[in-house]
Amino acid sequence: LGAIGRAGAADRIVPMLVEILQAPASEVRYWAAEALKAIGAAAALAVDPLITALSDPEPSVARAVAAALGAIGQEAPEQVVPALEGALSADQGAVRALAAVGLKGVGLPAAPAVPALARALGDTDAHVRRAAAEVLQQLGQAAQAAVPSLTQALASDDTELQVVAATVLGSIGAGAAAAVGPLVDALCGEKTSVRFVAAGALGAIGREAPEAAVPALILALGHERPQVRFWAAEALGAVG
Repeated sequence: LGAIGRAGAADRIVPMLVEILQAPASEVRYWAAEALKAIGAAAALAVDPLITALSDPEPSVARAVAAALGAIGQEAPEQVVPALEGALSADQGAVRALAAVGLKGVGLPAAPAVPALARALGDTDAHVRRAAAEVLQQLGQAAQAAVPSLTQALASDDTELQVVAATVLGSIGAGAAAAVGPLVDALCGEKTSVRFVAAGALGAIGREAPEAAVPALILALGHERPQVRFWAAEALGAVG
């Protein structure tokens, strides 16, 4: 059905697939989502039903729906991105997380959702926080508006979120200069994985904004812990 839709019969096929998304059998719903994914932009009329289907009780179907929204959004972001952005505020944590997964599938055209993704970094559900951070990581410099929220995420108890937040800040580069202080705090923290990525982020920011990162890294060279001194030196080496 997806191939047929691609061939130009989407106006007839898509409504059929939308109906099938409500079939009793989960495997049937799954293949309907897969077909809509294959159709791509021509399936844009299915966006609202797909958003509803993010709450499908079968996880494999819900994931297929998120993937379909991502694929459609690559070609029709103006219709998909606002819908997924709205789903980031859904009542169910699973739906919010899948909305972020869908935005990740959209890629760079999802940049208008950065403010909503930044808010999602403070979600009560860890899966939502991490999924939102992964989208911001993919967006790189386009995620600059999220720097304040990413900086707050560095102080989270969620190690995985801290790692992704530091990685995103490094990918933003000079635009994340305001996060140098918190990144140095992370560099001096207890978690080895966080120290590693914080050092990388400071090196990346320092290459573009040495006046922001280098003085803080030089101070870190005098830290009492040898691991901190090592990573500060590594970051300074990356600055060049």
